[in-house]
This record gives sequence, structure tokens and C-alpha cells, in this order.
Amino acid sequence: MPSGFLVLDKPVGVRSTQCVERVRALLGGKTKVGHGGTLDSTASGTLVILIGEATRLSDLVMAFPKVYRAEVAFGTETLTDDYSGEPLKTSPFDTIDARRIDAQLVSFLGWRLQLPPNVSALRTGGERAHRKIRSGADPELAPRPVFIERICRTSVLSPTGHVAFEILCSKGTYVRAFARDLGRQLECCAHLSGLVRTRIGPYSCDAPCAVRWEELDEKTPWQEKILPISSCDRGIVSYGISEEQRISLMQGKPLRLDALAGRRIVSQDDQEEDWEFRKLSQKMGVLLYAPGSDAFHSFAEWVDSVPYPILKPRKNLLS
Repeated sequence: MPSGFLVLDKPVGVRSTQCVERVRALLGGKTKVGHGGTLDSTASGTLVILIGEATRLSDLVMAFPKVYRAEVAFGTETLTDDYSGEPLKTSPFDTIDARRIDAQLVSFLGWRLQLPPNVSALRTGGERAHRKIRSGADPELAPRPVFIERICRTSVLSPTGHVAFEILCSKGTYVRAFARDLGRQLECCAHLSGLVRTRIGPYSCDAPCAVRWEELDEKTPWQEKILPISSCDRGIVSYGISEEQRISLMQGKPLRLDALAGRRIVSQDDQEEDWEFRKLSQKMGVLLYAPGSDAFHSFAEWVDSVPYPILKPRKNLLS
């Protein structure tokens, strides 16, 4: 049974669960298949499919930083905060310009509380928020902490009120909510008019290993593009461990960072962007490798940093 990551370039109109079901059907019903973070059907781009033993790393992949290409449309606010929802209200946008937009972007950087869209899969009172809002009830969602590392405006403001951005952010960030909030801070209605997720950690829909939706069939050799589990170390800092430390990890004991064997060099051609992702991902933890080999052993998360950093293994050990 194959194990690893399949980087899928998902098109608009296809649900993440459809992608999982298609891969499972092609590999055989007994193969474990999941994904590393939902991508709305109204969005396109990178969807990481987890196959076999890689499904045990779903939490890690979901927690990787993400890059989005987003288009915001000023003038209308919608029920879903994107183009798929019914309009709620409109406003003129003739006072909006690039200078005013850029001045607001700094307020979104770093840690901030973000109110999720009412139409979302978040649970509130034991029920999905999107079901509550469509039944006429108020989901009463609470703001959640999110982290945005970078926002760049990548286009001029069009005469129709559209402008594009590139966003590097943490797990749980709703780009739809960013579009809504940007409009409100500019005292104007706004919604997300287009979204492409270009990257999740080390995985990108623009890479040669990416598979298009239409290639998922019995004729195309898409299985040759399944990446090994160890490929995730391009998106997070990794260390080697000794045999004694391996045993301690199996017993659930914490490890001191300064006691590890040393940082692994993944490859000599690491890109600057890979290191940017590792810097952000190291806030989650590190990958640990078995002694004397390139075999991935476990993911360990930070539990303390005083007086020295301490790591504790997660349950998803692959030993």
C-alpha cells in the first residue's frame, strides 16, 4: 500500500472531500486517505492528499503556514464573505485608493483576533455555523486568534473595485474574513472575489510534482508523483536523535532541545522561501529522525522554554 503526500491542484467547484474520495477509489477502498486542510469549493489551488501512513500526520500538515493569492472586491458585502453568497449590503467605493488600502494592511499583521465568517464549518453549540445561519439562527461565533506573517498588494485597484493580494498566514486564518474586515476598516463593503491557495508548507500547486484534478484517473500515472513522508521536512526544522532518545520518545518522555544530535540539512539547494516556512513552522515544533538513518520518526511540539526549550512527542509516531 502506498504512503505519502499527493499535491493536488484543486479546481473551483470541487470539494476537498470529493478529491479524497476520488483518490481512495483509485487506490482501493482499504487504503487510508485524508487531506491536510480543507479548501473551499469556491477556491482553487493546493490541496495535500494524505495516503497510508501519512494520514497520521494530518495535524502537522494542517498546521503548516499557507500562502494565498486573493482578490478582494469593494462595493458589496455578502452572507458568505465571498462571491458565492447573496449580497447583504452595498456601498460606493470611489474614495478607496491604493494608498488607503496599503495603510490598513499593517493592522492585519502578526497575532490578531479574527471573527470567522458566519457561513463556515466551525461548530457552535454542537452544530455547524453554516447550518445555523441558513436556518435563520445566529451562529454567535467568537473571534479566534490568527497569525498573518505577510500581506502584499499585487495589483492596482481596478475601475470595478477589484484588487489582488498575496498572504502568508497561519492555520485557521479565513481570507474571506480578511476581505470583509479590510472593507469595514476602509468604511466600505467588501468581499472575497477569488482565492488560490498556492502553498501549504513545502507543498505547492505550482511545483512539477503537483497533479491536476483531471489527471486523477486510471490512465494517467499520477501515483508516480506521490511524495515520501520525509518530504515534509522541507517545511519545518528537523533534528536527529540518538537510540537512547528514541526509546525515551517511545515512552512519551520529553527531550531538551540542546540534547538533540543537531539540525539536519535537508538539501544543498534549499530555497529562501523554504527557510521562511521553517521559521514559522518551528513555532509548532520540530521533526525528529531515527538514529543513523533518514527514516522519519516523530513530530515533537514545544511544552516549555524556561530555562531551556523542551520538546514532547506527539502521538503520531511513525516508528
